[in-house]
Amino acid sequence: MPDDGPTRAMLKPLPPRPARGTTVARGLILFALVVMVQAVLARRFDLIDTVTLYATLAAVAVIALIGLAVTTFSLLDVWRDAAPGFGSAFGSLMLGVMVLAPFAGAGAAIAVYPNLSEVSTDLTQRPEFRVRPAAMEPLLAGSATGDEAARLQQAAYPDIVPRRLSLSTVEAHALARTAATELGWRILAEEEPVAEGDPGMIETEARTLVLAVPEDAVIRIWPDPSGSRVDVRSASRLPIHDLGENARRIRGFYAKLDEILTRPAD
Repeated sequence: MPDDGPTRAMLKPLPPRPARGTTVARGLILFALVVMVQAVLARRFDLIDTVTLYATLAAVAVIALIGLAVTTFSLLDVWRDAAPGFGSAFGSLMLGVMVLAPFAGAGAAIAVYPNLSEVSTDLTQRPEFRVRPAAMEPLLAGSATGDEAARLQQAAYPDIVPRRLSLSTVEAHALARTAATELGWRILAEEEPVAEGDPGMIETEARTLVLAVPEDAVIRIWPDPSGSRVDVRSASRLPIHDLGENARRIRGFYAKLDEILTRPAD
């Protein structure tokens, strides 16, 4: 029988098989990240509309989830077979978590805040929009309306009520206009009181902080025994869950009113 000792000595063990899917996972998640950043920037510069933004973000979430699923297989190979590729797989995992973090935050907001698409300080006679674009049909699920919306708002936001000021309607209107302007709201329509005791109205377009999604807010000034009464109605243009944004907008407006009132006189 021939001696095959030298031949065996020349054979080298095969290198371990790399973990499956590391390149695919990294590519999917990087693609999702790039698309998400481009979509947000395009919305901020008014290159795409809100519906396109939300549809793109939904696709980003799906792609990132697929990338994370592939990453799971890679990490299983590393753990079970000691396959190389842990660094790449772990990096993809962290990147995927980063991409999906905003979606997780939105999900948490949906769980915490009521399903409303608008909030008003007057639920009986809401301030009227004059030039607001017609609200579009819901993309995924409609928000509450009518009596159900009023019940949800009163339970979740008991502090969202009219603000009474010891100012004339002319002075209150000027104050409200200053507050809206300093908050960066764009004035779309305005009815200024001619004399003290006349009502006033300011309709504005506001933008969300991160995505710069346009939304609407109308400020109404009525005469009141105390001087004047200020009501605010903030509404999303898409009748879907607002994630608490409209209540935050009204609170921010009231905070700005208070801040202006406490400024030292020039």
